[in-house]
Order: sequence, then structure tokens, then C-alpha cells
Amino acid sequence: MRELFQMPSPFKSLLLAGVALCTVSSCRNQERSGSVPQIYYKAIYSKVLTFDPSRMTDTASLSVANQIYDGLLEFGPHFDLQPALAETWETSSDGKTLTFQLRKNVRFHDGTPLSSEDCVASFDRLLGPTSLVAKHYDLIEGVEARGPHTFVIRLKNKFPPFAAVLAGATAKILPKQLAQAKAFSSPVGTGPFKLLLNSETQIVLGRFDNYWREPSKLEELRFIVGTEAEGIAAALKGELHDTVSYPLNGDEAIFTSGSGQHLQIPLVATWVIGLNTRLAPFNRKEVRQRFKAALSSEDFIKTFYTGQMPAAGYVPPGLSGYIVPTNAPQNPASKVRKESTPITILIPIELAKSAAMKMYFEKRLSEAGFKTRFEPVRWNVLEKGFNNKSLQGFLMSMNADYPESSFLFRSFES
Repeated sequence: MRELFQMPSPFKSLLLAGVALCTVSSCRNQERSGSVPQIYYKAIYSKVLTFDPSRMTDTASLSVANQIYDGLLEFGPHFDLQPALAETWETSSDGKTLTFQLRKNVRFHDGTPLSSEDCVASFDRLLGPTSLVAKHYDLIEGVEARGPHTFVIRLKNKFPPFAAVLAGATAKILPKQLAQAKAFSSPVGTGPFKLLLNSETQIVLGRFDNYWREPSKLEELRFIVGTEAEGIAAALKGELHDTVSYPLNGDEAIFTSGSGQHLQIPLVATWVIGLNTRLAPFNRKEVRQRFKAALSSEDFIKTFYTGQMPAAGYVPPGLSGYIVPTNAPQNPASKVRKESTPITILIPIELAKSAAMKMYFEKRLSEAGFKTRFEPVRWNVLEKGFNNKSLQGFLMSMNADYPESSFLFRSFES
């Protein structure tokens, strides 16, 4: 990983290179004081793009899905693996067969009981031709239902982090009938909440009273769609309990007014500028190197996210392969070279600082000889271009799919 931006020979066919800017170790939320309300209002920066776990690549959809669906395993508060729909599991001596014993008291939102056939159909969908997340599961050689409550996964080869993949955000279990459907808009899961409303401005989830665990104390969970600025304004008026979806520092007005409670939760993510090495001018190694040298992670942090950690690579702190940042010298002005190819970098318009970031990056890159335009767009537009691999460049937070640095392996394949 240390040589990622120098593009040594093993990495010459990478699709994406990038400039790591900011490693985020925690994010903040704001919560009303007093007893837990019956309805909880949570900010979310984008509408849900899909309820299909096999096509979820954006944080907004995953945040809602985690309340609707369960997986075989889940992460504890310290990223430790814990049982979920699988009450117990064991791995064969060669590490290639995982056997799960399912809980017998679990029902889906439509009342049907959970069975191993549902698990088979769900993983078939994750591996299917319409899946956008198949790269995480194509190590699977086969899945099998051995009786109604025993589910088996056979791997092509031993891969110790695979249990963490199964606790990840997309390894969710759907009822067989839904998992085998071509497409769906109404999700059915085993999670603590079920969908009541999905609109452009909010997603409303209602409590599932037959949840296999103790039902939630909340009657409803409402995700309110809005930009960071809109979310902060709503929180100041007492219309939101939670702004954790936004990359806040903790020095915003909502925290300094006395009405906001500053909490922290773990987040394994790094802010990056990604560069498409298939498109000019980033198909040239020296251009990528000059682009990276024109930007400083430390200055970006000081300008926009005081208190966060500068990044020297994609791997966040706490994971193997993390690189401790060093103050590398910037290119001296005498070595500035003009780059004639125009560059367009998409940036999420939902960020309250998007306009300021646009000016910041364009100024610094112009000083280094680049004709760069940072274009603020809606998140769904940026996400579509990212998935289609059609963007010259983009700014986004790269979130770990599971807390192992191996999650990066498939992100940088040709």
C-alpha cells in the first residue's frame, strides 16, 4: 500500500488511483435530552437508491437496510463477530466449509419462518448477474441447505476474513420468494423495523413487534433526507435527534448552542479523491503523481475537518496496513508543469462545505498547472458514474465494507 500512488508494475492496470485526504475515526450525532422518544428522527444525506442488498453500494441505502434486514452474523460494538440469524457456526479444518445453525424462532415481516432455503436464495442473488456486490462473495463455490435450519457455505479456498464479510452490510437474508424475484421495491426482512413509507424526503420505518429479539422501544424510525446544511438547521429547531450521517467536527452551532449532545461512534472510512486511470490525463503515471503532490492532506484537515487524522493511504487506523502520515515536501513552484487536458471532479452537493471545497481544490490545482473543475452533484448522480466507471475523478468517503484491510483488494482491480 505504501507505493499505491507510485503505481509500481503489479498495479499498472488499476482502474482507480487516488489522493487520500482524511481518515475519519469517528463521527458525531446530536440527541435530545430526556427519555427516549417513541419516534426517532435521523438525518440522512440521500434518498434510498435501492432496497435490494445485492445492489447496495451507497451508505444511505445501507443505513436503512440495516434496520430492515439481518444477516447470519453481525459486528459487536468493537467490530467483534457475533451471532445474528445464525445461532452458532463452525469452520471445517481446511477453512473452506462454514456451517451455520439458524435460530428457530425467527420470522420475516410477512410472517413466514426463516429457513435455510431463504439463505440459499439470498446468496444466489448476491452472486447473481444483477448483483453489484458479487465481488465480495465470488469466493463462494457453493451453498447448501441441509435441513430446515442448517445452512452451509463452501469456499473455493481458505480466506479467514470471510466471516467478517458475512457480518457486513450487504450479506442480508431475504425470504426465498423475494430473493428469487427479478426486482422489488417493498423490502421484507427479519430486522427490528419494517418499511412504512419511502418518499423523496423521508423514509419511515415501523417497529416489527414479532422481532426475534426484544422489540424496539421506538414505534417509528424516520430518516429525513436533506443536505448537511438542512440537517443542521432542522437539528437547531429540535426537529432531528441524530445528525451522525454528516461529517461534522463537533464545533458546529448545534453542539455549541447547548441543545446538542456530542457523541462518538466508530467509523472505518477515508476521504479520497479517486482518479480513473483509464481516462486522460490520469492514464499517465506522471500526471497522477503531480496531481497527488499538488494536494496536502494536512492542509485539507486544517481547513475543513479539524481534529480528524490526515491519511497517507486508504487504510484507516486500527487496520493492518495503516500508514502513519509523514510531511512529504510539495513540488516546488519552479517545477510546475501545465496540463492541457481539462479535468472534472464530481463532489457531493449534499456536503455543507462542497462550495468551499470546490474553491479550495480548484485554487491549489490551478497553482500546480491543472485545469480542474470540481462539479457539485447529487449523490445518486455521483454514485451512478462511480459504478459505471465513467468519471474522470470524484471526491467521496471510502467506507470499509468490513473491518479488514483486505476489503481494498477488489476495489482496485482492472
